[in-house]
Amino acid sequence: MEKLENLSIEEKVGQMLMVGLDGAKYKKQVENLIIKYKITGVLLYKKDYKDYREMINLTNRLRKLGRENKIPLFIAIDQEGGRVNRMPNEFKNLPSANMLAKEGLVEKASEITGKMLKSTGFNFNFAPVLDIKRFPDNHAIGDRAFSDNVEEVSKCGITYINGIKKYNVVPVIKHYPGHRSNNKRLTFFLTKNI
Repeated sequence: MEKLENLSIEEKVGQMLMVGLDGAKYKKQVENLIIKYKITGVLLYKKDYKDYREMINLTNRLRKLGRENKIPLFIAIDQEGGRVNRMPNEFKNLPSANMLAKEGLVEKASEITGKMLKSTGFNFNFAPVLDIKRFPDNHAIGDRAFSDNVEEVSKCGITYINGIKKYNVVPVIKHYPGHRSNNKRLTFFLTKNI
């Protein structure tokens, strides 16, 4: 991998950008950003492909374009499971984070997710959610949180991170330190334990 100081100014700026496709609407523009400006990554959503085959063709195309870059391209997804499912309908969705934590299945689910993403061309995932459950399941966070307990959220988050990393998928903690809140206890606990 190329060192940052060896990149052109355009490539350095490109490394600060992760873009989305918005369906097929901007496909050519995104491909141009990969080729010309060596952007750091592309974030895909379910609207960007209609089925498994189309998703695989898209991730393969992006990987092929990214091979020309000095720094590998991130192909990202926001795949939490539960209500936040970005995979095609051919895939069985995993339960919510809250259900996984209650059933003691966080490690297994993170490994399944990691294996699924790696095998379909993704190497970057916007998960896990490390919010504290403070509202009902139908709230913006709700059952997407592992627990209402700081230590349990931290423990589950670390387990999830370690599980998905086994498959060389970069996990991205989100809403940290909390969706529209400032949770100093969680911040301290995670900082101390990661």
